[in-house]
Amino acid sequence: MRTDLEQIAVIAKMADILDVIASGTSVNVTEISRAVNLPRTTVYRILHTLVAADVVTPTYQPGSRLIRWASQALQHTGFSDIVIPILQDLVGQFRQTTSVYIRTGAARICVHRMEGLEPLRHYVPIGVPFPLHVGSAGRVLLAWLPAEQRAGLLAESRRWSGLSALSDEPDWQQIAAIGWAATLGERDPALASISVPIFDASNQVMAALSISGPKERFNDEQIHTMAIALVARASSMHARLEQLPEFWESPHDVQP
Repeated sequence: MRTDLEQIAVIAKMADILDVIASGTSVNVTEISRAVNLPRTTVYRILHTLVAADVVTPTYQPGSRLIRWASQALQHTGFSDIVIPILQDLVGQFRQTTSVYIRTGAARICVHRMEGLEPLRHYVPIGVPFPLHVGSAGRVLLAWLPAEQRAGLLAESRRWSGLSALSDEPDWQQIAAIGWAATLGERDPALASISVPIFDASNQVMAALSISGPKERFNDEQIHTMAIALVARASSMHARLEQLPEFWESPHDVQP
């Protein structure tokens, strides 16, 4: 029978493995073993347990259970105090649904949402994974990443979601240059969205701030106006998030 100390050690190893899984592109047992300095057999046993518990997917990406935990954790931090007033302000200005997404593995999840004021509006479920390769939020979560990491995440997103690319690959350099991305009918033919990055204290993209709604409400003029407002709000959020460095500390990228 395992002692308490042995059980604690297993939990610590599990946490190290989850750090690796949450840090970037898809990884295999050998890469994880090297990153956490554990034997492959030990890593495999822990991964098998995590997959069985829906904490990790069979392709070693964050699973539904882990995503739900992350979503709940974000509801109880200083992040909420910063985000909610900004979402309310944007809804008051544009009357469309506003959301904040974070990336977890090859998925994006909504961690905060404020529903639009129009009778017909876009409902965004909190904590549900969406593929990274469709939608404006995914684009801004990917545009500032190194090209090799981005390519791996795009491939993994298509693989787990079963959705092929619905449009040509965007110009990632252009998105980074203008500071926002908009999509019309990409994930859902009836919907449109526009998103901007939220940068952490080290100027890494940690979240996407989005406005979404029926496609007919997103003409060129409206998109331009929304983009200006979103960039300004994201800049304000960045300034305030610098006061929460412990919240935005990111796991180190895997170095195979």
